[in-house]
Amino acid sequence: MYALAAPIRDDDADFITVSSRRARATREVLTTIGSRVKDAYASYETRWSLRPAAPDTTWTASESAALRSNYNLLQRPFREIRDELLRGAPQRICPMCGHREVATLDHYLPKSQFPEFSILSRNLVPCCPQCNHKKREKTNEATGRFFHPYYDEPPHPSSLVATVSFVGGIGVTYSIVGPPDLDDETLANLRFHFRELDLADCYSAAAIQELFDRLEYFRVMLEATSPEWLSDDLRREAQSVISARGVNHWKSALYRALSSSDDLLSGRFVEHLPHHVTAPRED
Repeated sequence: MYALAAPIRDDDADFITVSSRRARATREVLTTIGSRVKDAYASYETRWSLRPAAPDTTWTASESAALRSNYNLLQRPFREIRDELLRGAPQRICPMCGHREVATLDHYLPKSQFPEFSILSRNLVPCCPQCNHKKREKTNEATGRFFHPYYDEPPHPSSLVATVSFVGGIGVTYSIVGPPDLDDETLANLRFHFRELDLADCYSAAAIQELFDRLEYFRVMLEATSPEWLSDDLRREAQSVISARGVNHWKSALYRALSSSDDLLSGRFVEHLPHHVTAPRED
């Protein structure tokens, strides 16, 4: 996961513009509640951060339906708003998992429960389909809340830890282990996000594929150099990933773990690997 620069849009103007394109009856409903929507926009920052989050605005069924359906206009004719928000993710990498490609906009606060935020730019997070699907209609719960890319910063140093095993094949597991100075609430939120989006499985599949692609390199380097040289090289690789993707990226955690792996640096990993293995591919 990683932070995004918050979009810079005139959200009040967007609401008026989108509402003006609705059918007359819907437009009249939206015009009537426009001042209440503007007030809700102004209070958004206090809404998303509450745990558990609960709507503080009551809408009639027709008002709620009109607000929710405004989002449909971001597909057409206001696709430029959607495209601008998707471009906010550098290299089109999902900020929720930090791995897959963005293709959707996720309502951080679901529009089914918070219809007033259905087209609020700060509530629309570029997201991969898998994270969007797993997040679904969940909001903030008693056990934690999801990372908000526009407002949250991942902790430094890393809270993501990889454990590598070469016994009986390749195994990589991931977990969230908070640094000593990380507060309990932030740690709970990180673990909630990590668990609810099934990031352990996502990262493990990617890491195993990465290892299959690099095993021959590891073998050759151990034959040509030394365990110390390979360890230093792996640490440099981890630092390179940190510079490009951040300290909490799955690959930086993987290479940190590999740089101190006795099974890898001793060459024992070759003995533990099956002779004929097909690397699992992430779905």
